[in-house]
Amino acid sequence: LNLSAAKILNYKQNELKNNVLFKFLSEESVGRFQNFIDELYKSDNHINCEIEILSYDKKRKYVHLEGIKSKTDNLALISAVDITNLKKSEEALRLSEANLAEAQQIAQIGSWEIDLKTGKILCSDQLFKIFDIEKEYFDGNLQSMLQSVHPEDINNFNDGISFELNQKRSFQIEYRVIHKNGSVRNVLACGSVKNTEVGKYPRFMGTVQDITDRKLAEKERIALEQLQQLTEYTE
Repeated sequence: LNLSAAKILNYKQNELKNNVLFKFLSEESVGRFQNFIDELYKSDNHINCEIEILSYDKKRKYVHLEGIKSKTDNLALISAVDITNLKKSEEALRLSEANLAEAQQIAQIGSWEIDLKTGKILCSDQLFKIFDIEKEYFDGNLQSMLQSVHPEDINNFNDGISFELNQKRSFQIEYRVIHKNGSVRNVLACGSVKNTEVGKYPRFMGTVQDITDRKLAEKERIALEQLQQLTEYTE
């Protein structure tokens, strides 16, 4: 183990002379590392592996290994890169995405971004639920998603989107979507065009919120007010 490996393990190099890497592996990584070594001596290609190690101060670190067998003797050269910060960033991103997904589910809001060059659309999981589309079977095309829009609303939707795109400004459009069971949901779409570097297509992104319950509540409120007015008039 060279000086760089000693730094990863938080040891002095002379303290590692009689130690082997297995001593520092977490329990979960022992089998993974053994498979890495076995594959390394079977192959003439570069072999990669990620392991977890415990440093001198018992801190858990993540290391990316890359090895290749020597062509002249029965030795192998293994390089190690400390990717602990990268793994922590990935975990923080996963938590952030999970929190966002939960927040979108509670608020019944889905997010989207359309590639204006290809017509492809990227959607959050909640958007698929709002449109009643199975994510694993979705082809990524905007037109496929618009098949769920109510036939009476599709022209106004397309005209509104086209106008706002030409104007390069934010928009809000209410329309209806039809689920596979025939139920109709009211939604509110909000979006905006974001300018990018010169020569590149602008970014077109936004949200869609299921406002069906809000619309029903508004209808009930209006009906109640009309009933009260009628009662007052008859009295």
